[in-house]
Amino acid sequence: MARDMPKGQARAKAFLRAASDFFWPPRSLISGARGVGSGPLSPEDFTRLRFISDPLCDRCGVPLDYRTGDETWCVACLARPPRWDRARAALVYDDTSRRPALDLKRAGRRDGLPTLVGWMRQAGGVLIDEADVLVPVPLHYTRLVVRGFNQSG
Repeated sequence: MARDMPKGQARAKAFLRAASDFFWPPRSLISGARGVGSGPLSPEDFTRLRFISDPLCDRCGVPLDYRTGDETWCVACLARPPRWDRARAALVYDDTSRRPALDLKRAGRRDGLPTLVGWMRQAGGVLIDEADVLVPVPLHYTRLVVRGFNQSG
């Protein structure tokens, strides 16, 4: 169980957070606009996102128009089943969702991680709950040297 932070330390932390937001206003994960408020997205940016929800392919997680039974696979997975059992994504990868993904992957922008983790937890929560262990896929060492961090870690 987490213990509470002393009042003085909590106030100092809140002051430093407010000061950093003043000097370096938060930027939207999608548009890059500064001063979007307390969250990482403006309401306009949030409405542009396309979240993936049921019905979806039970194998690869691609959105489907309708569910045909208990286990529904898309045409691509029926024709050539992938090597993995199941996969999920939180968002449809398009022009709107591309920026936060590439900013995390290539630019090391980690300020939106709590939001992105929440979306992934919502999308793949069932898979995470059923998993025995989660293993991040390591980068090739040359990419790790160029990027300076491993986003899967």
